[in-house]
Amino acid sequence: MRIKALRLMAAGLLVAALATVGIGWAQDRGPRMVTHRWVQQFGMVSPAYGQTLRLHAVHLGLTTPPDPIAPPDLSNPPDPIVPPDPYRIVLAFFDSNGRMIGDGSVRTLELGQSTFVDLNFERPAGDVILPPGPCRAAVWVLKTTRRGEAPPDPCRATLEVLDTASGRASIHMVPAVQRQLPAVQ
Repeated sequence: MRIKALRLMAAGLLVAALATVGIGWAQDRGPRMVTHRWVQQFGMVSPAYGQTLRLHAVHLGLTTPPDPIAPPDLSNPPDPIVPPDPYRIVLAFFDSNGRMIGDGSVRTLELGQSTFVDLNFERPAGDVILPPGPCRAAVWVLKTTRRGEAPPDPCRATLEVLDTASGRASIHMVPAVQRQLPAVQ
């Protein structure tokens, strides 16, 4: 009988020790992290030979604007709305059938940085005179935060159609669709 009581007491102590270690381990792990995703998609555009599509993305680093009536306090700038963490982005072009043209360009943007990727349409050698088909662009923004925290979307994208020889922009487009996708764990 005494051995049985000792065994029960040892099992109880073991359970209590495991529970204490488990609680300490859970506190050290902190909240679970998830990756939030946004997509900014552009409508179709039909470039001609000698034109370049340039897809831009910028991490704006949005801040709260100062009160326009009060003079700005330059010694105490406003707190940022978004954390100054880097964002991973994917810039990609697609043909009219939805197939990606080339590989998507993966970049990391720090607060205030911008980047771009070009898709050139040069006249092919030979007798082919068909113009390139319509295509579209998309930018995916990926940001990792704690579960339950959905950061604002400070990344913005634009698409330009440039004359390749002169670099002059003939069309400047903003995204047709901007939406937040479900977070990925």
